[in-house]
Amino acid sequence: MQPRLIASALCLLLSSAALVFSANQAKAQNAIAPKQAQEEFFAEVRKNFQQGNFTALDVVADQAREAKERFPGGDWKLFVFYQALAWPTLAPTSPELQWKAHLGHFEKWIKASPKSQTARIASANSWVEYAKLARTADRDWREFDKDVGGKEYQKRLKQAHIALDFDTKIFFVNLGKEAKGEIRRDPRAKLPSLCPHFYYVKLAMEQGRAFDDWTRYNDIFARAVALEPNYYYFYQTKAFDLMIQNQGVKGQWEAFAENSIKTVAEKAGTAEGDITYYMIVSFVRARYVKPDGRADFFTDNNIWGQKIWDGYKEIEAKYGTNKFRLNEMALLASKAQQFKVAKILFDRIGDDWDERVWERRAEFDGYRNMAKAKAPSAATKLKTDLAELKATLSSPQTNYAKSQGAEIEAVIEYPAGSGEADSAYEVGVVAFSLAIQGTAKGAKEITLLPQVSESQETKRIEQGGSIRLTYKINFALAAGIYKARLKSVQSNELTIKIGGAAKR
Repeated sequence: MQPRLIASALCLLLSSAALVFSANQAKAQNAIAPKQAQEEFFAEVRKNFQQGNFTALDVVADQAREAKERFPGGDWKLFVFYQALAWPTLAPTSPELQWKAHLGHFEKWIKASPKSQTARIASANSWVEYAKLARTADRDWREFDKDVGGKEYQKRLKQAHIALDFDTKIFFVNLGKEAKGEIRRDPRAKLPSLCPHFYYVKLAMEQGRAFDDWTRYNDIFARAVALEPNYYYFYQTKAFDLMIQNQGVKGQWEAFAENSIKTVAEKAGTAEGDITYYMIVSFVRARYVKPDGRADFFTDNNIWGQKIWDGYKEIEAKYGTNKFRLNEMALLASKAQQFKVAKILFDRIGDDWDERVWERRAEFDGYRNMAKAKAPSAATKLKTDLAELKATLSSPQTNYAKSQGAEIEAVIEYPAGSGEADSAYEVGVVAFSLAIQGTAKGAKEITLLPQVSESQETKRIEQGGSIRLTYKINFALAAGIYKARLKSVQSNELTIKIGGAAKR
């Protein structure tokens, strides 16, 4: 865990200038980003669908699939295309008659263009969204007939399966050939397709099955990333399914998110790996709940703070940012108590808050005011050299029967009058590493980091103030006498004994 703590602390020491991008980068991102605004594209797709301009829809989807364009903020144009057709209206819920008319329109499209992969994938995508509206808790039905989510949910999912049932044997044969480099994608080909969104829908449909065996699910996921490794919606879907509130166990989705960085980086570069991590974490955070309704995302989950920040910077550098993404990053920084970064983001946002992120204006104003209040003042000189800090080490016990459970506390203070006026320390907790070494000949020095949550990895110590840190030994040490001291801060040397009867 130490590399992660170090990386996270480095993130938290970034200067405000890290958020300002050069004019050359702005020109580059403008060249990469689609010329048409995302909202305009979304509206145009819906209009063509409603007017029955199916040929135009096929052409636009083929172009988006082939060019792999992205909008500012990193959203794939192909994904936005399918999302524009997912619901009858933009409202959270739509009347039943509107859903029937909407789904019936896909039948017209498939009939008019029977070889269109886009029509079938869009239809299945919409049926999945319609099915979600009918889903009930597993326990309501599985005890009786094994129908996950209820009969109506399964009935609607079946229609999604029917829509995607297009010559799959040939499809998978050609996918295997493409993975080996034997064929290339061709949007004009008669074959139903090598469209990444096909797999996005397939993964969503897997939620209609009992998760007794992940083999089928993982096979679909493997085929998906083999086709398009940085279509990050695959990773979001799987991370969601691995959440403890769904089908996973504690720590599973976080481990998957970290592994995804490497998976994507190996095939699409480090920048896309970092972007994928950001997209996974931001997606999961918005959907994270606990049964008791009391959840602190950054405390409850093992999040890699540096990679969130790296991912956002890569999005802005490669594709540009947008209103939603800028507000989202401000929220993430605020939740993580990275107030310096949050304040800079809020200054860029101004009053252009996004309801999709904050829900209420009062929420936005509250976090913005907190960032302004807690961000370091421009008049305060922040120090990082540690020279004027002093620490006192202590332990609840002097003797421990075994090393597991041994605990050391450090009170670190910045004495009043010892430094420049209006100065304070703001450093990452890695600066407060603790060295433990046995007194036996040849004993090696062991380094411990304090037990803190991700949101506490930067510590601020005002002149005349102090902080308290706790270090816990959770691994086996041989019996003997051990001495502890802080490595970078002036401190006393503490002696503890491991082995023998524990004494208070």
